[in-house]
Amino acid sequence: MKKKFVFSSLLVIVCLLTTISAQAYGFLGNKVPNPKGITYYIGSSVGSWNTDARHGVFAWDPAPEIVIYGQKYTKSQATIRFEYSSTDTNDYATEVSECRCSTSDYSNITFWADFGPLSDDREKETTAHEVGHSLGLAHEDDVPSIMVSGPEWLDSIYPVSDDWSGIRARY
Repeated sequence: MKKKFVFSSLLVIVCLLTTISAQAYGFLGNKVPNPKGITYYIGSSVGSWNTDARHGVFAWDPAPEIVIYGQKYTKSQATIRFEYSSTDTNDYATEVSECRCSTSDYSNITFWADFGPLSDDREKETTAHEVGHSLGLAHEDDVPSIMVSGPEWLDSIYPVSDDWSGIRARY
């Protein structure tokens, strides 16, 4: 009788731990309205970080839930918009959506003055992280994720398992 109880208890604990780790991602209130029609705009102020911005968008493209439609040359037509500001905010980049509602027509990602001194891989990780916010993912500090909050780093320029789980659950 005790063996059955111990075994059952262990089984319940393992199931709970598996559930917790599989759902360790969090959600922001906002997300792009149509993940199968994402367009992006890269402002001229972004300059040499153009490739980092493109990487941030396309890092999420392998997910079947997400389709990148392409680059727009008019800001008003884009779902995700990249710009640069020379303002010193003590942050690398931020994502701000039109609203914190269930969907948002667009998401603005701003590279701040502190973005410049980052290594190329950290720039790419940062842009992929900010696009994750555009897709509705919150910071994740419990398991390895590109959505880790600063000043920590995943040291990967692509989303990992927990990030993909969040996208699948979100869309």
